[in-house]
Amino acid sequence: MKTYQDILIKLINENETEIKQKMQKDPRFMENMMNFSVKNISQQLYKDLNKDKLNMLADTRRTAEQFNKRLYNTWKRPIDNLETLIELSMESAIMFVNTFYEDAKKDDNVLFACLKNIHARAILTARECLVLLKNGYSDGAFSRWRTLYELSIIADFLYEMDDNDLCRRYLDYFLFKPIRRKILIEKKDILHIQKIPLKV
Repeated sequence: MKTYQDILIKLINENETEIKQKMQKDPRFMENMMNFSVKNISQQLYKDLNKDKLNMLADTRRTAEQFNKRLYNTWKRPIDNLETLIELSMESAIMFVNTFYEDAKKDDNVLFACLKNIHARAILTARECLVLLKNGYSDGAFSRWRTLYELSIIADFLYEMDDNDLCRRYLDYFLFKPIRRKILIEKKDILHIQKIPLKV
């Protein structure tokens, strides 16, 4: 893949005589040309990158795959144990919900709904940890594991309190989040904060 410097040098060499003539007429010609080239050369760089991306990605993915295999062979037992624990937790939750859901609905058991919600989020978070660990991102996995710990604290607190009003407030918070996001977006519009369009 050509670099920006290679393309620029090539353009200067191919047009050296014309550039010198224009510089004599306009001392700022070189500055203007550099500004123009920085703005427009990206198209050529994109074409070169797009042409070469499959080879580049193939090499990157092959290296990552080899690394992941070595990592799994080194940490096979704890990784398998964690994955097994996650699946057992998931299956237990499904059986528990299938058994007690109708009774909880009849009794308007809000605590049941809260714990079911938290457990689903915990399973998702645990699976994120597993994926990060399998790919060597231990710091990212540790960060998600802290979230898992926070969820366990919330679940334990709600269970100990066993307060329907408190549980409803917890569930209502998730209904409020999209409303809060909408309010923040509207405030940005009021302050005339410009949204930067992303062009692919």
